Amino acid sequence: MVSFVAALKTGSLLAGFVAGALVGAAVAAVVAVFSIFLLQHQVAVGFVLTLMIRDMAYFIGNPYSRIQGPHTAPMAIPALDQLPFLGPVPFNHNLPVYLIMSFAQNESVRRWTENRPRFRIFLRFFSGLAPAALGKPYRAD
Repeated sequence: MVSFVAALKTGSLLAGFVAGALVGAAVAAVVAVFSIFLLQHQVAVGFVLTLMIRDMAYFIGNPYSRIQGPHTAPMAIPALDQLPFLGPVPFNHNLPVYLIMSFAQNESVRRWTENRPRFRIFLRFFSGLAPAALGKPYRAD
């Protein structure tokens, strides 16, 4: 809600993204203080804080409900958005959606390789980092 209000009041999407990142960092700092310094259970603190922040967003953001906010224009990828049936779905979005899709793809690849140590060793060997491949079953000549 803070991101939306900041973007709406300033007219800048960047200000909205920065405000959202700052609020997320503040919430993470609160969880860190409670779990590290006060030795509280991290899951319980996160759960209670999530409920509290959600209700606070409902209360504070109620005057801003049903207001059209600023948005980014779609950035269609040329030639790919013209593909029949599949083109408009993944290739006609705005920049934040493309960034999220790339992060999700990178995360899925990381998770796929996480449980395959032999594949990770293979990638390290061919990445050009010779010290990372030392002591592995592959020859690093």
